[in-house]
Amino acid sequence: APMSSDHLFPTPARASLRATMHAWAQLVAPLSCAGCGAPDVSPCPACCVTLLRSVPRVVHHPVHVPVIAATAYEGPARRLVLMHKDRGRTSLATPLGAALGGAGRSVAATVDSAVPAVQLVPVPSRRMNLVRRGRSTVAELAHAACRELGNGSIVESVLRVRQPLRDQVGLTADQRQRNLAGAFVASGRAHEAARGNMPVVVVDDIVTSGATSAEAVRALEAGGYWVVGVAAVCGPRRR
Repeated sequence: APMSSDHLFPTPARASLRATMHAWAQLVAPLSCAGCGAPDVSPCPACCVTLLRSVPRVVHHPVHVPVIAATAYEGPARRLVLMHKDRGRTSLATPLGAALGGAGRSVAATVDSAVPAVQLVPVPSRRMNLVRRGRSTVAELAHAACRELGNGSIVESVLRVRQPLRDQVGLTADQRQRNLAGAFVASGRAHEAARGNMPVVVVDDIVTSGATSAEAVRALEAGGYWVVGVAAVCGPRRR
C-alpha cells in the first residue's frame, strides 16, 4: 500500500511545516483581505461580519418580480465581489454566496413565510468572460448560496446567451436594455428535467440597471418557469 505522508510527517511536524510554508508564502505573495486590506487573511472577520449582517433590501427596478440585494455595491462588499469576479479569488465565493443566500431567502419568503425550496438560476456569462475567467463566477455564488439555504433548494444553470453581447460597462440603462433584448434563452432539455414546479429565483452578483435581471426573468418565463424574484449580492449604492 502507498505510504501516507502522515507517517513521514507526524502531527506536530505537519503543523510546523504548514506554518513554515505559510510564512514563506507571505514573504513571496503577502495575503491581505480583499475587502479592507487587513493582513494575513481574506476575507477578514470584520468584512465577513459586515457582509453577513447586512439586511437584504428591495431594489426598485422595472422588473415585475421582487429584486432583493444583500447589500450595496460599495465599500468592502464591492471590493470582495470584484476580487472574486476578476482576480480569481475563488475562496470568496463562500462568504459572498452566504450573503446571496440571505437575499434568496428573502425572495422565497415573499412566496411563503416558511421559505420554500427554490431553484436558483444564475444569470449566464458572455462566452468571452467564461474563457477569460475559466469559470462561471455567478454559478459559483449560486452553489454557495444553495448551501447557505440548506432547505432542499437546487441550482439549475438553464439560461444561455444566444447572441453576441457588448460589454455592459459604460453603457446607459437604455443601452443595456437594447443590448440584452432577447439575448437569453432557457434550455428546453434542462427545463424538462427540472424538479417539479419549484419556484425560481434568478441570482446575480451585482444588480445595477436591472436590464440583465429583466431579460433573465423574461427568458425563464418564456420557457415555462415560475419565476418569483431576483436575488443579488450587491445592488445600487444607497443614496
